[in-house]
Formats: sequence, structure tokens, C-alpha cells
Amino acid sequence: MIIGVKGVINSDFSGTIRNTAVVTGPGLPTISDSAVTDVDKQVALKVRKDGPARVGAGAQMQYTITASNAGPANAPGAVITDTIDARLTNVAWTATAVNGAAITSGASGTGTQIRVVGNLPPTPGAAVTIIVTGTVSPDATGTIVNRATLTGSAPGMILWYLRR
Repeated sequence: MIIGVKGVINSDFSGTIRNTAVVTGPGLPTISDSAVTDVDKQVALKVRKDGPARVGAGAQMQYTITASNAGPANAPGAVITDTIDARLTNVAWTATAVNGAAITSGASGTGTQIRVVGNLPPTPGAAVTIIVTGTVSPDATGTIVNRATLTGSAPGMILWYLRR
């Protein structure tokens, strides 16, 4: 006799699943066997940063950082960080969450060190978006290169994309 068992693991679960089958019958010895499966959370985090390709010294500028998770597991406590180039002054940011994502700390602030913590479910369209504004220093020259980073508390892919 073959008995199949199928199910879906809750996306918040991490740990060990033990399934034990037991066969008994009148006059027969009891026989059992177990299958053990370790479940690790797997997330597929993605962060994208967009900003202007060119900006003049002394001008206002804006970056948009968007963080999301393609799953299959939830990504609680995902951390978005960004160190803004010192040639950008009067820096301020505001973060918003949509479609089930949530911000747990750092929803807004000022200064060149950005740290926003949020929960990113594997729901299509769920994201944390950070709008960063500032003024390019009047004496700034050269190319401003800036990178946002997204890390999670669960194992999985951590991706970052850079756009100037």
C-alpha cells in the first residue's frame, strides 16, 4: 500500500518536519519509519535604485530606492542601507510600504546614513520604497556613484542594483 502526503509549508516556518508512519495489525509486530526534512527560509531579495543620469552643481536631486522579495519565504527584518555621497547636502528620506510590506524602523530621517528596516512578504507588488532628496554641493565635480544594499535575516539571494 502506498499513501502519499502533500502540503504547503507556511512561508514563516523554519525548522524540522518529522513525518512518521506506523503500521500495526492483529498478530503483527508494529513497524514504523520516519522521514525528516529540514526547512530553511529562502528569500529572493531585490533592491533597485534610480536617480538622474546628470545633475548640475547646486541643483536639487532625488533618488528612489525600491526593495522587494520574490520569496518563497517572508523576509522579516530586511535592512536597506545606503551611505549617500558627501557631495549631496541637506539629505532627507521618507519610506513607504505597499501591498503587505511593512516598515518597522527608519521610516524617515535626515543625513547621509540611511537605514530602513522592514518586512517584505513574497507577495507580488509588495515593496518598501524610499525617496531620498538632497542638494548637490555648489562646488561638486565628478561622478556621484551611490549604492543601496538590502540584506535579510533569512538565508537566500541578496541582490542589489545600481543606477545613477
